This record gives sequence, structure tokens and C-alpha cells, in this order.
Amino acid sequence: VFKSGEYKDLGSPVRKITSAESQILQGFVNKIHKQFIRDVSKGRKMDLAKVEEIADGRIYTGEEAKVLGLIDRLGNFEDSIEWAGRMGGIKGKISTVYARQKRSSILEYLLGSSFEEIANHFVTKNMKAGYIYRP
Repeated sequence: VFKSGEYKDLGSPVRKITSAESQILQGFVNKIHKQFIRDVSKGRKMDLAKVEEIADGRIYTGEEAKVLGLIDRLGNFEDSIEWAGRMGGIKGKISTVYARQKRSSILEYLLGSSFEEIANHFVTKNMKAGYIYRP
């Protein structure tokens, strides 16, 4: 294997991870987790110890997250647009503006779908992520 640094292929799925690499990756995960806890504590104005207690990787329902103080309220996409608009000072009717879709060529129009959509259809239907482990 040719590489420009000892850890250039860190986490490669085609070989077993070394002890040193495992320590590097776990250290990175630990730092990100601490940053997440600190940001949640600051953003939600919650005691750091409380956030550490509940930020153990599990998932919460919306109702559980509300009771724990992780969210303000439950709602759907339209509710979130309304709330964001009100928080931004919009007083009247709040409308959502979507970007225009790209114009298709005449060939794409005649085919009834863009080439990108066709490619995405086959990629998402048939491509699967996997981890190759070779002891």
C-alpha cells in the first residue's frame, strides 16, 4: 500500500484496524461527544451533568425529548415553518418559497424524466453500503 502518511487509510474497510487507529478514532468520537454535550447544555440552558446523563446514545420519542427539555414542542414541517417565521418577527401570513426546478432539455422532456432522476433511481434502489471485514 502506498500512502503519504501513516494514517491516510485510517478506517479502511479492507484491512483490520490497528490498536493505534482504534485509539485515534475513539478519541475523536469522545471529543465530538463532549462538544455535543457542551453545545446542548449551552443551547438548551441545561445543567451539564443532566445532559451527560441523558446523552448516552439512545434515541428518544418526541414526547420524551420534550419532557427532558431537549425540544420546546412537538409539531410537523408546516408547524416548524410557522414557528420559525414568528420567531423571525413575521406578523402576517407565512409562505414557503421553493426553488425552481431546473429546466429539462427537450430530450429529457420527451423521455419524461431527467437523466439524473433515472440514474438516482437505479443507484438508490440497487446500491447498498457495506463494511468489508478481513481478519
